[in-house]
Amino acid sequence: MGARAYGVGAKTFFDNIDPNVEGAQKEEPTKQVLVLVTSDRGLCGAVHTSIVKEAKNILNNVGNKDVRVVAIGDKARVGLQRLYGKSLLVSGNEIGRAPPTFADASIAAKAILDAGFDFETVNILYFTTTTMRSAELNAMRFSFWFPNYFTSR
Repeated sequence: MGARAYGVGAKTFFDNIDPNVEGAQKEEPTKQVLVLVTSDRGLCGAVHTSIVKEAKNILNNVGNKDVRVVAIGDKARVGLQRLYGKSLLVSGNEIGRAPPTFADASIAAKAILDAGFDFETVNILYFTTTTMRSAELNAMRFSFWFPNYFTSR
């Protein structure tokens, strides 16, 4: 029996939802969080390098947006610290030593919400394994209709 990727249904739902009224002009969110999911281990160097490279590409082309970076795993933090250290919002290490759990994701989400940055959109960059020898970079975007709801106390 084959395994099914977790979260595919939720991703499809969020990809197809449009909170704006038809005919209304869409505003591009100005405050964004970019979450980079890597690990502390160096066994998959090309994976970490690709995520950091894509993050640098995004940060080089932000324009007038305020984009902050959340580095999950030391490889992302180290790759961005020199050039984009001021953009780092939260970083975590000791990641990837054990399989991730919902509790780990909850800790990361709470750290992002407690950082005090009122964001409107979250972009997550991560890799998924396609075969035993290859993986592909994925991006997931979440927009919040009530951005202050998540960060106000």
